[in-house]
Amino acid sequence: MKNIVILILLGITLCFVESSCKKDFLNTTDPTKIGVDVFYKNQAEINLAINGCYGQLKSVIGSQYLFNEMITDNTTIDFNPGDRGPASRDETFEFFEFNSGTTNISSMYNTIYNNLYNINNTLTKIQAASVTDSIKNKSAGQLKFLRAYYYFELTQYFGDAVLITVALNEPSKAWDYLRVPQAQIYTQIETDLKDAVSTLPVKYDAANVGRVTKGAALTLLGKVYLTEKKYPDAISTLNQVLPLGYTLVSNYADAFDPQKKNGSESVFEVQYQGGNDLGQWSNFIYTFAPRA
Repeated sequence: MKNIVILILLGITLCFVESSCKKDFLNTTDPTKIGVDVFYKNQAEINLAINGCYGQLKSVIGSQYLFNEMITDNTTIDFNPGDRGPASRDETFEFFEFNSGTTNISSMYNTIYNNLYNINNTLTKIQAASVTDSIKNKSAGQLKFLRAYYYFELTQYFGDAVLITVALNEPSKAWDYLRVPQAQIYTQIETDLKDAVSTLPVKYDAANVGRVTKGAALTLLGKVYLTEKKYPDAISTLNQVLPLGYTLVSNYADAFDPQKKNGSESVFEVQYQGGNDLGQWSNFIYTFAPRA
């Protein structure tokens, strides 16, 4: 009996040693997360990934007033002296006191590149998905619009910037990229938007309202041409938007009514669901609402 017990213990020990020596012993799967290698397989999963990229727009546009409006004469701030909130941040931009170390600038820069990482990754993954070429093209068109939008924002703020259009599988690979001339980024923006124009629909059904359309891609491309001072290209591009069904609303206030969003004037709107506890909020009203 004693020998049997010893043999059993020896067998258990050998099994443990053998398993512990294997390189994949600690390579376990987190049950709370979905790995990239088992996702992006069908249309439903692709839509979820694209929706995630749309959702990240909020992280950028929420602070755009600082970079686009606060530094101009279009607006000013009037904080409650007893509750100044983000006054020091906003005043930095209003009075042109920002520099390379200003937190909002580095935060915006990092956020945009984080969003670009997800876009590039999704663009790569959908190519192997079990869906039709039509679905792949429409999916890619939406993502390329978003990529063009982010790079257009980067050129406005920084001029030359780091240009990455492929998925990065290893963090260390990011260090292989350096800033490229602004003109090269504009070339990529134009290419992405032309691809989007050729694949995106003019309209979506009610369940997909808010997704990027052909009109949105043409409009952004026209704006890019204007910025580059390519005026003939801007005119011919923007003229293609007019026949797509956009019209001015009869009541100007309707363009700003949350209950009438995605109206006939709307070319592209970031969608906010509202009415939930998912953290969809903004301090915009506390910055600009008139105080009694």
